[in-house]
Amino acid sequence: MKDDKLLSGELYHIYNCGINGMDLFRESENYEHFLSLMDKFILPVAEIFPWVLMQNHFHLLVRIKIPNPNLHFSHLFNAYSKYFNKRYTRQGVLSKRRFKRKHIDNERY
Repeated sequence: MKDDKLLSGELYHIYNCGINGMDLFRESENYEHFLSLMDKFILPVAEIFPWVLMQNHFHLLVRIKIPNPNLHFSHLFNAYSKYFNKRYTRQGVLSKRRFKRKHIDNERY
């Protein structure tokens, strides 16, 4: 059984994409807002290494600083969804699933 907890001291590849290929970022203001939310919710609980925000998906490489910071990541994605929905007068989810994570346990990855 897969454990979804993010473990302190470990590296993770965090990623997700828009529902049905929908764009998560439509204009530069969207990218800037997502980055400011990352600073607010993720920097207190994880070191952020390489990241990329693409029109319909994103990738983050993070090292977790505290035990089980999943709620902080959820707050980031929920806050961004609320912002996006209000900005573009829409309703509903932005991503097709919970954020995905891959535990990085070797240098090759």
